[in-house]
Amino acid sequence: MSLVLVAKASPAQAAGQAVWIAGIEPWRGLGYRAPALRAYLRRSAASGDVFAARQRAGGPVLGIVVVQPGVLLGDFVSLLAVRPSAAGQGLGGTLMAYVESRTFKTRRWLFVSADAANAIALGFYRKLGFRRVGKLPDLVQSGRTEILLRKGRAPS
Repeated sequence: MSLVLVAKASPAQAAGQAVWIAGIEPWRGLGYRAPALRAYLRRSAASGDVFAARQRAGGPVLGIVVVQPGVLLGDFVSLLAVRPSAAGQGLGGTLMAYVESRTFKTRRWLFVSADAANAIALGFYRKLGFRRVGKLPDLVQSGRTEILLRKGRAPS
């Protein structure tokens, strides 16, 4: 993918991504619905914690990341989604690099979790340098386990 612009998403921009996110895995399989995602994205963006990626200014949002600041001496990526039409082009890595650069200016750790059955997501995060630090059974859904992963700031 050519040039990617990453910027804070407004509440309306963030909420507008709920339908396509609810239609892709893992959210579809976990039973997430667009109205609940819409409300969550709107709330998160109102706090300034949602970033959207586009190929050009004013273009459609191709990927989105939600960051929860101040979790366990770091930040937590609570949602990362890339439109299926833009998948496999490095957009997820670009969004994560953006979050890392922001996080590591002031915090020691960046955390993320993925469903234990989501081998693609776990492999993606490992490739980015995240390491498993724990299991979180029943966190998102009863009977499912999330794997908590962490990446540390490079020593100065």
